Amino acid sequence: MTVYDEIPDGLDLREQTLIRIGRFIADWANCESSFSWIFSKLIGRANGNADIVWLAIISLEARLDLLWALVKFETAIAPETKDELKGCIDGFERSVACEITFATRSIPRMLT
Repeated sequence: MTVYDEIPDGLDLREQTLIRIGRFIADWANCESSFSWIFSKLIGRANGNADIVWLAIISLEARLDLLWALVKFETAIAPETKDELKGCIDGFERSVACEITFATRSIPRMLT
C-alpha cells in the first residue's frame, strides 16, 4: 500500500469514490503515456508522428496489442525486458477492466 492508496478519514462514500476516480485517471494517463513513449521508440518516428498513430487507434486493447506485437518481434529487446513489458501490459489491462466494471456498476448509484 502506498500513500496514493490511502483515503483521508471522515469522507463520505461519494467523496471517497471521486478521489478514487481521480487517482484512476491519473494512473491511466501515466501508464498510457509510458506505453505511448515505448511505442514511439519502437516505430522509430518522431514523437508527433507516433502520437498520431497511437491516438488513431481508438481501442485501448488494440493499442496494447499493437505495442506487444512490436515488442515481441523486436530483436534488440532482451527476453527479460519483454517479459516485464508483457506483465505491465497484462496488469494494466486487468486493472482497467476491473475499474471500468466497478465504475459502470457502482458509481451511478453512488453519485445520485
